Amino acid sequence: MANILQTLTLIYKENQILLGMKKRGLGQDRWNSFGGKVQPNEDIKTAAIRELREETNIQAVDLKPRGILTFEFEG
Repeated sequence: MANILQTLTLIYKENQILLGMKKRGLGQDRWNSFGGKVQPNEDIKTAAIRELREETNIQAVDLKPRGILTFEFEG
């Protein structure tokens, strides 16, 4: 299976994290952070800014990379 590069953006203020209810796909009807697939000719930061704006109408001001998550789905 091919690797799919995606973003995940956490919006936090003091001790709170903003989450949204996932409407479709893997994790449907569960609380989740915001993100999605990186498009061709798009870097990760640009994709994270775009996805956050599309999903929440929040314009990111100061994004900082914090880590890399690797998921492997078998079967």
